[in-house]
Amino acid sequence: MEGLEDLGCFYEDFSLRTWSQGRSYCQSIGGDLAVLDASADFLRVVDYYAAQTAVSSIWIGVYNTVWLSGRTPSSSEWYGSEPNGSDLCVDLRNNYGFLLGDTGCTSIKMSLCKAP
Repeated sequence: MEGLEDLGCFYEDFSLRTWSQGRSYCQSIGGDLAVLDASADFLRVVDYYAAQTAVSSIWIGVYNTVWLSGRTPSSSEWYGSEPNGSDLCVDLRNNYGFLLGDTGCTSIKMSLCKAP
């Protein structure tokens, strides 16, 4: 993704999948759903998506309010009253300013993969 190369190798999978299908796909190509190691890195990804119009929502590597790496997102990474505990899976979506929001795991969305 242009301008984010220093954060690692990202791949936007435009196929619509559930969270677990998106994660399985990312793993099948040698990565996982994208995990951002620091809030500052996460906010750069937010800015990237906020500047475009092609993506309305995309799965990211947060499950049950924790990044897959084990890091707990800061409150500035969540949208408004999120997480509200209603769902386990997490996405970035345009109506939330591409901040984190919990949502149903069986929703179908694009996936943001990141290779090690």
